[in-house]
Amino acid sequence: MKQDFSSITELPGNRITSGMLEMICLRYHTAARYAKKKRVLEVGCGPGLGLGYLSRRAGFVVAGDYTENNLLIAKRHYKNKVPLLCLNGEELPFRKGVFDLVLLFEVLFYFRDPAAFIKESSRVLTKGGQLILCLPNKDISGFIPSEFSVRYFSVPELAILLSREYKNVRLYGAFPLAREPVKTKLRLFRLSLAKIFNYFPGGKMLKEWLKRFLMKKNIVLGHEINGDLSKGIKMFPLSDKEKNNLFQIIYVIAEK
Repeated sequence: MKQDFSSITELPGNRITSGMLEMICLRYHTAARYAKKKRVLEVGCGPGLGLGYLSRRAGFVVAGDYTENNLLIAKRHYKNKVPLLCLNGEELPFRKGVFDLVLLFEVLFYFRDPAAFIKESSRVLTKGGQLILCLPNKDISGFIPSEFSVRYFSVPELAILLSREYKNVRLYGAFPLAREPVKTKLRLFRLSLAKIFNYFPGGKMLKEWLKRFLMKKNIVLGHEINGDLSKGIKMFPLSDKEKNNLFQIIYVIAEK
């Protein structure tokens, strides 16, 4: 049975925190740096929040998602401006070597066979093409997995997975955890409550209240984001030999 992931995707009209908006914007600001005049494929595009931003910078953009409801939102907004299709990232419906850049943001942990996606991404890339992906860091304190997730990867595990198909794999950390003890304890308290709320009736409603009022979830997400809002946010090189518990998000930039 096909899972519907639309309930856990950042959707237009949803309320998010300023930190969440920065994370979304950084994905596409990073992608845009590598996308100039290139043929770009985004796998797992969701409702297409970054497609407009990318299209104005890339040579050509194609995007797809596994969840039809997400694609419907994207198609209603972009109409015929961006080619959109329903696809399975483990079996990409494209010929060999047709893209210069493949993007996968916050999706790898949903795949039943992530190695199949890595192999497929390499297949559809030109020689010297690049894959950019990001995902939450499972090794930070208080980490809570998505309810539909299959497997998360540590930094060394990512390096091993990508090195099977890519010759140059670079890893980066973004959004360092608060160094102040009070902020760190408050964050862990919020995460603990959110996790507890998943286990009793009415918990999801309380969880949304927690996000909105305690986490200052007061920004309404639009149909398109402006990646330039993340200018100045740094990504820090990571060793591929050690687990990392200092950064909330892990980025991989791999070259074929």
